[in-house]
Amino acid sequence: MGGDRHHDEQSAQKIEITVEGRKVVLLAAEDDTGVLDKLTDAERSVALLSTEGLSSTDIAKRRGCSVRTVANHLSSIYKKLGISSREQLVSRLSGDTSVS
Repeated sequence: MGGDRHHDEQSAQKIEITVEGRKVVLLAAEDDTGVLDKLTDAERSVALLSTEGLSSTDIAKRRGCSVRTVANHLSSIYKKLGISSREQLVSRLSGDTSVS
């Protein structure tokens, strides 16, 4: 199994973006290279903060918006990416294809 993961990392593409003044580097599988391009700037910010393990409340505080707005962004993100959970979101953005 470790060999498969190594192979996945070799075929992944690095994506570097800046969110709230911080440089973020993600790995995307070859077929997921446009994942972040599908999202608005606000959705991208919420998605990336989610990958840091922040709660919706913490994301809302950091972004200066309501928890409901964060929930709406997450709902939109899930729909656009064809997923249904934060676990899947983190997996998708990290290039890990083992979680479905």
